[in-house]
Amino acid sequence: MARILMLTTAQQLLLTLTNIIPGTARYAPQDDGCTVVPVDDTHALLIAGEAPCVSHVLVTADVDAQSVQELLIVHVHGAHAALLALTVSEPQPKTPLSPRRPSHPKRGSRRAS
Repeated sequence: MARILMLTTAQQLLLTLTNIIPGTARYAPQDDGCTVVPVDDTHALLIAGEAPCVSHVLVTADVDAQSVQELLIVHVHGAHAALLALTVSEPQPKTPLSPRRPSHPKRGSRRAS
């Protein structure tokens, strides 16, 4: 499962793991976009990088003698950038009024000059 987070280049957040075996948390940044600094057995700071990017961090911990993982996808925006307020609905079946792709001229037909 993946979780999507949004930060600016001037922000950080605290990650808290619950219901884990203490001392088993592992944080693996998949790129150079964000830094993870463990605080204790169940907490870590996720610190945004200096440049806007999309960063991935794999979090792994043991729960009931089983290793579980979650991928964090972190969208880092410039600290002074305005974010667009956009709401997206759940996917729905197309209706007859849904926009269609423009039709292309048939092969062999000539355009009027």
